[in-house]
Amino acid sequence: MQLDISIFRAINGLAGQSALSDSVFIFLSNYLIYIMALAAAVLLILWKRSWREKLKIVAIALITSAVAYLVVIFVFHPLWPRLRPFDGLLNVNQLVAESGLSFPSKHALLAFLLATFVFGFSKKSGWWLFAAAFLVCLGRVLVGVHYPLDVFVGAIFGAVMGWVVIQLSERYLK
Repeated sequence: MQLDISIFRAINGLAGQSALSDSVFIFLSNYLIYIMALAAAVLLILWKRSWREKLKIVAIALITSAVAYLVVIFVFHPLWPRLRPFDGLLNVNQLVAESGLSFPSKHALLAFLLATFVFGFSKKSGWWLFAAAFLVCLGRVLVGVHYPLDVFVGAIFGAVMGWVVIQLSERYLK
């Protein structure tokens, strides 16, 4: 855990240097994920599948996302009730207000679920969303609301759940 705190300190130490960079960090942390979701929706609309198939895939993705969220709330949080860095450490550059437990990051989970899901039907677009997902994770640490391990585990869990969406979609649509 000391390594996790050391990496957190190095990344979070970049915050609080200027209003412009802090605004960028806040955007990455809180708002980039909405652009990712919009991009995924547009790509899905443009995908050459019937509307019926697209709606089934969206239903699978929404159900899988809900299951992932419930697993975080009812499994991860009770087993690893980790406080957010600004609640557990001194001298944290906290740029956004957050509440609740830190482990794992739900933002990282959703970002990587979206990226993996899109990668399943569009490799080129999927790589762009993976880059954006990485920036979301970096932003969560920069603004002081997550440790690196929080976003790493959230990202892995999100990628696994995105893969589950792809597998269920392919199986259900055949």
